[in-house]
Amino acid sequence: FKKVKDYETAGEAEYFSQVMDWDTFYLQDAVTGAVAPCKLYEKELFREMRYPVGKLHEDEFLTYQVLHRAGSIAWVPRETYYYYQNAEGIIHRPYSVRRLDGTEAILGQRRFARTIGNAYFYDNRTRACITNIAVNFVRLHDAEEIGADEKKRAQRLLRGHMRRILLKDGKRLDPFPENAWHYEIAFPGTMRLYWSARAALGNMKRMIKKDADN
Repeated sequence: FKKVKDYETAGEAEYFSQVMDWDTFYLQDAVTGAVAPCKLYEKELFREMRYPVGKLHEDEFLTYQVLHRAGSIAWVPRETYYYYQNAEGIIHRPYSVRRLDGTEAILGQRRFARTIGNAYFYDNRTRACITNIAVNFVRLHDAEEIGADEKKRAQRLLRGHMRRILLKDGKRLDPFPENAWHYEIAFPGTMRLYWSARAALGNMKRMIKKDADN
């Protein structure tokens, strides 16, 4: 594959005229890389592959696999594709637990990266999983239209995903305590003890200083 130059040094026209590795193309812009439209595909790529039926974010389940099968991607820096936005499409609908289809898709991307041994893609998708889970966890908490039981089930599912990711890759990719709130999602009981211990230690230090001053 031709080595991709940095956008800053190449300039827009040269950068987007290059032939890219599939993962570079996919990750350089999460929206452009993931969406099904705005691309011309070789028919053979879809001979045994289909987008999942009934899923939101269905493109995130498959597009990366199609690009991987293609191997290299050529970007043409011209406006040759008309894209219609549906006013009632996903991004315009009220939040629902079906948005977790997107979480499932990104988790699948992470597993795929591990299977093919692509460390670059794996690390990127692991960070994307953490961010996606955290955002959905907050949105679930704030979603008044979702019932309490359904909300608890969804949060339990997200907590399990976050816990497994942090146990495996947290020390390397999402260190504590810089991103403590991610660990609060994954380990709420442990984090309550942690904050209590920190508060107690702070009080102890203040008491020691007060005694020393006296």
